[in-house]
Order: sequence, then structure tokens, then C-alpha cells
Amino acid sequence: SSAEHSVDAFLGNQNAAKHSSIPAQILELGDQFFRILDGNEAIKGIVEQIRHGRMLLEPTIFLKPFVHIAQYARVMNAYFPIISRLIEYELWCNFQALSLLEKLSAEEYRRDFGFGLRTPHHTMFHIANVMRTWSLQVAPVIQHSTPLVYDPNSSLQEIRALFEDVGAAWVLAARDSDAIGLLEHDRRLHQVFHLVTHGTHHRGQLLSMATILGYEQPFEGGDFGGWSNMGR
Repeated sequence: SSAEHSVDAFLGNQNAAKHSSIPAQILELGDQFFRILDGNEAIKGIVEQIRHGRMLLEPTIFLKPFVHIAQYARVMNAYFPIISRLIEYELWCNFQALSLLEKLSAEEYRRDFGFGLRTPHHTMFHIANVMRTWSLQVAPVIQHSTPLVYDPNSSLQEIRALFEDVGAAWVLAARDSDAIGLLEHDRRLHQVFHLVTHGTHHRGQLLSMATILGYEQPFEGGDFGGWSNMGR
């Protein structure tokens, strides 16, 4: 119930009298923050300690650090669905590009065009590799990873599997960071936009390679607005 998630419930009834000096707006923000916390397994244990009276603090001291995060949540609740859709769009574009490569002969997708990453195969590997490296810095716990070494003999199925694994992890990382108010901190949101603009840049090169090969453009290279209007 909503009462269970109230500030009084978390801090213990014996501290309720102290709340009289806390503005109602602060209590409301605190309630929002506790609801966010309670839905995140990584820090649910801390919430449980507070709920069961094993971590009692002066309410005004306890709430103050979380006011900013609760305010952030109010703003991001409006914007995160769009950010999430942008991530979906980036993944959709990459799978469309992979489907194009899977229709080409090995000679075509390994052809050296002399620009960008030079071959369609290397282009798609590079997009997936960069996504793997930088999406780790979107999660609540930022991780650093060494990029994979390009193997020109790797199969398209291996590249697709990399996109599937990395893409799923990226979606969860962004969602989890947003849920606890961290997405705007330590350049996490910067990495989200970097991955989208980076992928768009290299897919433009890939589509140019497809044109040179004589194929029609299989999708619009940077039409997020059109894609989102189609109800995907």
C-alpha cells in the first residue's frame, strides 16, 4: 500500500513526531524516492533495513540527499520513454543493416570500398563493438571494457549474436540507471546519445556501400521521427 511506502513507515513510528518540521513537499519527494528504491534489487536491502528499524536516522538528514534524485525522477519520467525509444530505434536500425548484409554474397560484404571501416562486415562489427564498450558505462555500476579485436573471418551470425546480447544489456542498463536517478550523472546519458550518433554515422557509410553495389536503400538511415510515427 501507499502507506507502507511512506516516510513514516521507513523511519519508524517513533520518529513520526519529528516529521512535523519537514515541509509537505519534501515528504512527497521522499515518498517518490522510496518507491523508486523499492523497485531496484541492487539497493532494496538498504530499504529493508530502514523499514525494519535497523537504520534509523534523523528524518531531515536522511531525506535531504534524496530530494534532488526525486526531483530528477519527476523530470525523467517525462523524458525517459523517448530516450528508451531512441535506444530501440538504434537497435532496430542495426538489425535492419544486418539483414541487408545477410542478403549479400560474402564477396560483397567483405569488399573493400576504401572509406570508413572499408568493408560492410567490418562496419557492422565496429558498431556492435563500440556499443559493447560504451553501453557498460550506462549501467548503475559503471564498467570499463577493452574493445574486442576485429576478426575479418567472423560470421554474420556472430555479429548478430553480439548485437542481441549487447542490445539487451544496454536497454536494461539505461532503465536501471533511470530508475534510481543516475542516468544523468557521470556521463551515462552522454554515452546513450554517443552510441546513437555513432551508429548513425557508420550506417550512413554502410548505406553508401550498398548504393555502390547497386542495391536500393533498405531503410532511412537517420529517420527517428518517421520510425517512431509508424508505431513500432
